[in-house]
Amino acid sequence: LLEAEERERVAALVINKFRGDVSLLEPGLAFLRERTGKPVLGVVPHVPGLRIADEDSVALEGRSTPRPGAVLQLRVLKLPHISNYDDVLALEHEPSVALRFVEDAGGLRGADLVILPGTKSTIADLHWLRARGLAAELARHAAQGGLVLGICGGCQMLGEWILDPGRVESAEPAVPGLGLLGMSTHFGTEKRTTLVEAEALAPSFLAATGTPALSAYEIHMGRLVVQSSARRPFRLRSRNGQVLMEPEGALSPGGNVLGTMLHGLFENAPLRGQLLAQLSERRGLGPPSATAIPSREAEYDRLASAVRGALDLDRLRQIVGL
Repeated sequence: LLEAEERERVAALVINKFRGDVSLLEPGLAFLRERTGKPVLGVVPHVPGLRIADEDSVALEGRSTPRPGAVLQLRVLKLPHISNYDDVLALEHEPSVALRFVEDAGGLRGADLVILPGTKSTIADLHWLRARGLAAELARHAAQGGLVLGICGGCQMLGEWILDPGRVESAEPAVPGLGLLGMSTHFGTEKRTTLVEAEALAPSFLAATGTPALSAYEIHMGRLVVQSSARRPFRLRSRNGQVLMEPEGALSPGGNVLGTMLHGLFENAPLRGQLLAQLSERRGLGPPSATAIPSREAEYDRLASAVRGALDLDRLRQIVGL
């Protein structure tokens, strides 16, 4: 399928995410070697339950985690421009959680928690929420005391206004938000990408005061302007190693709607445990059993081990000149 000059740039082939008995694939590997004249360095197996981010949102099609004993119903809005959906990967691995990505209003009914994730286009996805009836259903859910969490772009949508005078995101200089939090977003041209350490500033369904320090990261262009009367769920203790004491996020007066610009919060086991305990208590259930979830570093090590065991590394080193 490649032009001749492009074929010359291919040094070898690798089969990725193969399921089944590799010996059954040998005739296909022989065909590849004969047809292309290129060596096959190996067959990397599919690694089940790997807790790392998928390549793109196509992996979310029909994704859910129904399992016996999963009593907590979590719903994530599958926005057209969804990003950073690996924020919820740790929750998917909790035995008590049934997590689904949904695109219609009916999918929110019965949810213990609705999550608005990050997005690459906040204003466009906000219009989509309204067109699909999801904005109205979300407002109904919140008015009845249902829990709502907005992360990054999802947090921006929960505010009263999204202001974009420089037309950074769209041709619209001002768009009304969902009005569930007392804040507005002001878009600028500078993108913030930082590692942060945070702590709970006000008790919420996500974190109790006194919770151990939280590791997270920021990656966004909008700046939140929060009303002085609004409660702030978190306080940043450092950003890229620089010490500071800066309030972060916003919490509704009733405490059931929370917005934050912090990604990766659910990688913090104490925060994840606090959330699940709160959801269980609201359902009148006992606290969920503690679950040890491998760190992302451990998961990347597991993937590396699978790749290392599947490939002809000596041949690979020769190709790259090592």
